[in-house]
Amino acid sequence: MSRRPIATKHRRAAAEWAALLAKWAESGDELGVFAGRHGVEEARLRWWRWKLGRQPVASAPDLRLVKVEVDEVPAISLGPAWEFVAAGGARLLVHRDEEGVLLSRLLAHLGKGAR
Repeated sequence: MSRRPIATKHRRAAAEWAALLAKWAESGDELGVFAGRHGVEEARLRWWRWKLGRQPVASAPDLRLVKVEVDEVPAISLGPAWEFVAAGGARLLVHRDEEGVLLSRLLAHLGKGAR
């Protein structure tokens, strides 16, 4: 007695489901009709529509690795070294100003405008 091989279902990636849903949106068909025509369960297509609506799907062409070189690792800070708040509400937070150089420059600049 010969055994038949077990058929395996094709598992679609999220990007494939997204493409199928885009095709459905362009078709103008009802979801159930479209699902039947493409050999997928309506409930599964509906679930993927919900799932993909909640989070973006990254496709392979959008992903790339880039080399990052770090010259200096910043010190861990619990808060800004100082904060400047302008009359209009604009805020300038400075997290690193070891010797107050930036603060001195800002104050000097503001002093020039006050004359």
